[in-house]
Amino acid sequence: MTARPAQERVQQIAAHLYAQHVQKKPYVEFQGTASPVDLEEAYSVQFALQDLFSSGGRGPIAGHKIALTSKPMQVMCGVNHPIAGGLFGRDVRTSPCEIEAGGFQRLGVEFELAIEIGEAVATVEPPLDARTVLTIVAQCRPCFELTEARRADYGRLTAAGLAADNAWSGGVVLGSPIENWRGVNAGRLPVSLFYNDEPAMHANTSDADPFGSLAWIANHLNDFGRRLEPGQIVITGSTLKTRFPEPGDHIRYEIGGMSGVELRVL
Repeated sequence: MTARPAQERVQQIAAHLYAQHVQKKPYVEFQGTASPVDLEEAYSVQFALQDLFSSGGRGPIAGHKIALTSKPMQVMCGVNHPIAGGLFGRDVRTSPCEIEAGGFQRLGVEFELAIEIGEAVATVEPPLDARTVLTIVAQCRPCFELTEARRADYGRLTAAGLAADNAWSGGVVLGSPIENWRGVNAGRLPVSLFYNDEPAMHANTSDADPFGSLAWIANHLNDFGRRLEPGQIVITGSTLKTRFPEPGDHIRYEIGGMSGVELRVL
């Protein structure tokens, strides 16, 4: 028997993942020969899975997300860098927003800075960094990232599995733009989370290194012959711990006391 062509293998793994999503099956880590052999193959699977999601009704790629921004999560998955995923046009929402928890296997919400790309990123040489990437930024907004955790066991994750499954991308809720984001240094603004009647929680946008994360994903896409496009949204990592809301929850997230985003869970 001849070895299966690499692209055929990639398509088969992607089709398997897509079927799991359609059938609403829990996330299970890859095992044995069905596993991506490395992160490069995992991203090839991700791109094939994105094509299936797009043709299946979620629309074209509208942006990108970044997972595993915290060091503890990276250590758990055995990497020293984040993981990228794609956002789809149908999954981009604006605040105030209502989300049905029943539309997800396990809805997660994260608290982030969304960056709109103002101009395309050509071949990056030398690699972009947190300073040089500012030239491609059109505007910044607070946002909620919606994750589809698929009832996963967080103690049994791998970077390759998460990358292949599009980093559990479930969508984004965009707040209002931050006025004069350059002048107020949007990468270092205080943030506040108001979750039902709980005491407010506070952090800083710098906790997620948003512009460093933007540079990372621009360089990552360049490595795979892809690029950020004008109008795309990049969500840059959560400043606070992921929450798993229930119907009835009301969530508000503010950046710098200037701009906010609001979500009710049905």
